Amino acid sequence: MTYVINNKYPLYFKMRMPTYRVTEKKLIEIIGEPWVGYFSRFKSKRFRDPLIIILISTTISSILLLIIGYYWVLIGLWLIIILTCITIYLLLKGQFLLEIAQEMRKVVSDPELIWLNSQQAEDVVKHWGRGRGEIYNEKNLHILAYLKKEGCSQGIYQVITSFKNSNSATIALKRLSEKGLIKYENGDFHYLPWEFKLVNENNLFSKDKKSQKMEKVLNKAWEKMLEDY
Repeated sequence: MTYVINNKYPLYFKMRMPTYRVTEKKLIEIIGEPWVGYFSRFKSKRFRDPLIIILISTTISSILLLIIGYYWVLIGLWLIIILTCITIYLLLKGQFLLEIAQEMRKVVSDPELIWLNSQQAEDVVKHWGRGRGEIYNEKNLHILAYLKKEGCSQGIYQVITSFKNSNSATIALKRLSEKGLIKYENGDFHYLPWEFKLVNENNLFSKDKKSQKMEKVLNKAWEKMLEDY
């Protein structure tokens, strides 16, 4: 369940893991081609345009080879082309995931999505608003990234230069812990994995297989963003 506490911190999570609701429309708007291309490479110009050029040039070459009678060369040519297309297809998938990860901060900082997440889950929304979120600033993302990489908060104030000393680091960590964005356990602060959930424009959860696949990609991209932060 998502709790609303005040205007300064519109999102308040009290869950096993922080949950952030998004819509497919907003993901396309914020991330753009990498998001569309990850799920359908043929909709991406980076795959479609080279594929068209390759197919046209290969078709012309194939006609010439047929005329000359180089049939084995023709078969070899098409095998190479097929393998090349498969390689490009798979490489683009990895590249798109990296680009999605690079845009994840924009996803969690988008004013409309912040407003959406200030609403109770499954409460029907008819008219969207805009919110403000200070939770997702540079310092807090650095904290999440540090906790994920190191597994604990020891020495965090020496790495994140905006902390004056260990006391200021502890205060910031306590704030995030109170908001449920990290956890306090066994005398130290620890990272909490995020869970992204697809909803429709009315704030109702999407439970189809396509949405579940998108959620997995978002979760993976978020973790990747923090790993590279």
